[in-house]
Amino acid sequence: MAILAGGMWLMKSCSSDTKSASIILENYKMTKDLEDVLSQITKTILPLEGHEPDEIKNLHLFVMKMLDDCHRKEEQLIFTEGLVELEKGEWNKRAKPFTIASQQERTEMIALLNDMEDNKIKKCYEIIKRRTIQGYNNSAYLMKEKGTYELVPGRYNGYTNV
Repeated sequence: MAILAGGMWLMKSCSSDTKSASIILENYKMTKDLEDVLSQITKTILPLEGHEPDEIKNLHLFVMKMLDDCHRKEEQLIFTEGLVELEKGEWNKRAKPFTIASQQERTEMIALLNDMEDNKIKKCYEIIKRRTIQGYNNSAYLMKEKGTYELVPGRYNGYTNV
């Protein structure tokens, strides 16, 4: 019986569902299609130069994990509905589906989202934007490569006038 249970567990862990997200989420379910849309949005919010590490290229995974861990069910539902509507491209007459838009059109759609009134799409975009910036600001790449990162903060200067 134990061998059968172990085999079932192994088969389940080795199977790959092509419709599910690329990381395991405990409280939130996302499809691969929505993950691709999220990836393109994060890459539009934070344009990459091409030589960044995978940590930066995969910021959408950070957004997904933070959404899974830090947001309530209601926010997750609004996020999913907003992401689906955002992908459809029917929220603005100048918008089109995000996955088929060119980089210039995506940038224009992001500018439209920044000026949009408060609704599901705007709330979804605000979560994506906030978590993308948070992931970038907390990345080792930014702290070590782009910024001045010191293990111990600050230097002591005893001659500073108070």
